[in-house]
Amino acid sequence: MAEIQKLGKTIKNFNMVFGGDIPSGSGMSSSAALENSVVFGLNELFNLGLSKTEMIFISQKAEHNYVGVNCGIMDQYASMFGIKNHALLLDCRSIEAKPFEINFENYELMLINTNVKHSLSDSAYNDRRSVCESISKMLNIKALRDANEADLEKVKNKVTDEDYQKALFVIQENERAEQASAAMQNGDLEMLGGN
Repeated sequence: MAEIQKLGKTIKNFNMVFGGDIPSGSGMSSSAALENSVVFGLNELFNLGLSKTEMIFISQKAEHNYVGVNCGIMDQYASMFGIKNHALLLDCRSIEAKPFEINFENYELMLINTNVKHSLSDSAYNDRRSVCESISKMLNIKALRDANEADLEKVKNKVTDEDYQKALFVIQENERAEQASAAMQNGDLEMLGGN
C-alpha cells in the first residue's frame, strides 16, 4: 500500500482477507502472486488507473523496501502476465516476454513438496545478486546475461570458487532458458525435459 501511495495515489480504508493452500516457503513465487493480487485488487477497488507493468514494479518495490530482498522482476511478471498452457521467456532488461505454448501430450507436470523451506532472505539472495553484479563489473558488462562461460573463465582466478560457482550457475541457467524455449518451439518434449 505504501508503494502505491508513494505514486501519489489515494487509497481509502478497506478490509481484506486472503487465503491459500500453497505451503509457506515452498518456492512457488506465492509472495509475488500475493503482492500482485493486493495491488491489482486495490487498483480495481479505488480506480487507480495503474497498468499491469506499473503494478509489477510496485510489487517488486514492496519486496525491496519492506521484505528486504533485492529481487528481480521475474516472479511478479510471471504472476501478472502468465498465460494458461504457456511458458514465458522473459527479458528482464526490456521487461518483455515471448510466450511459448506447451503441449505436454501424454506427459504431466508434478509439483513435489520436499518440505525444504525456501526463504529468499534466509538463503542470502541479496549476497548472490551482489556477487553477480561484482563479477559483471569485472567483465565490464552490464549483467551476467551478456557473458558466456569462456568470459567467466577470464576472471576465475580473481574470485573465490564459491563466487565463481554462483556466476556460472546464472550463465548456465540463461543458456538453459534459451534451449528450453527452442525445445518448446520445436515441440521437443524430451529436450525440454532434459533442461
